Amino acid sequence: MLAVALGLAYAAVAVLVSAGVFDRIDSYAAWHLMPGLHVRHDPSSLLDDLLPHHGSGFSVGDAIRLPAGFLVSALLVVCAAAYLWRRGRRWAAWAWLALFAVACAVEVMCKGLLTRPSIDVPVRGSVVPISGFDSSYPSGHLLRAAVLAALAAYLWSAWTPAALAWLAVVAVTLEVDGRHTPSDLLGAALLASCLIASTLGVLGGDAPVVSGTAPGAAAYPVPSARDG
Repeated sequence: MLAVALGLAYAAVAVLVSAGVFDRIDSYAAWHLMPGLHVRHDPSSLLDDLLPHHGSGFSVGDAIRLPAGFLVSALLVVCAAAYLWRRGRRWAAWAWLALFAVACAVEVMCKGLLTRPSIDVPVRGSVVPISGFDSSYPSGHLLRAAVLAALAAYLWSAWTPAALAWLAVVAVTLEVDGRHTPSDLLGAALLASCLIASTLGVLGGDAPVVSGTAPGAAAYPVPSARDG
């Protein structure tokens, strides 16, 4: 039920974004909350789309968000799935791989279908429209960061505070660096929550693979002499 409600909320926000309902909020953020905003007039390359790197400089925010780039996050999810497979959690391995694939597919589909009016931002004393946010819903980096944070908590419960802290920093830097608008971040949070809730529901509320010990430590009971 929770996953359905979150999915409906995501769809509703998508419709509102396309209709321009969030334009005033997003414009305010672009004017006042994005000191790192860069107005890009040149089309991005494939490398720009795959890696969390924009322009010739590499900021602290880019470094923080590096694990949430498509290529890096895909590699991390595959490695985690392999670890789950080795620990006998094969259904969980497939479930997390499917979650990541669906998340990326929905992101690409929405960015290809949804558009919004251009946002006007101040540049060198004048106001110019920026088209970089026209098809930026939802934020792929925040979406993948949320998946990685949830996966880390599933693998090892002790990672949960650090994973949530990193996720929060990713969201803040995406806003401050001018990579995404508040509506993009809201959409990513709703979509990620929907997919994660669905996955955990399918897994039946499995306990973390490892609780309170390093992931490489044995999580199975030690056989006794009575076990034969």
